[in-house]
Amino acid sequence: MNVRFKTPLRGIHIGPKCIDGSEYGINVDAHAHITGTGREFLGFVCAKTLTNLRELLVHEIGHLAADTGHDDQWRKSVRRLGGRVPAAYKRHPRL
Repeated sequence: MNVRFKTPLRGIHIGPKCIDGSEYGINVDAHAHITGTGREFLGFVCAKTLTNLRELLVHEIGHLAADTGHDDQWRKSVRRLGGRVPAAYKRHPRL
């Protein structure tokens, strides 16, 4: 596996609140810190629980590798990490 990280993975935090103390958003089970004012948290992946951890980590580490949201670069990173892009995040043709 050859994936270059634009934002290096610094750590993984698992708990009911984010590493920065904030609450997770509605329907959010995990996220990656790739931007923001809290630079001390850049590179961290936060997850609520251990449930589906592998899939969540591949998804979120894909964000760190691509340094972006759910776009083509992110999809490429997820595939390089050995993950599958869920249907909800597949590229949809414009109508």
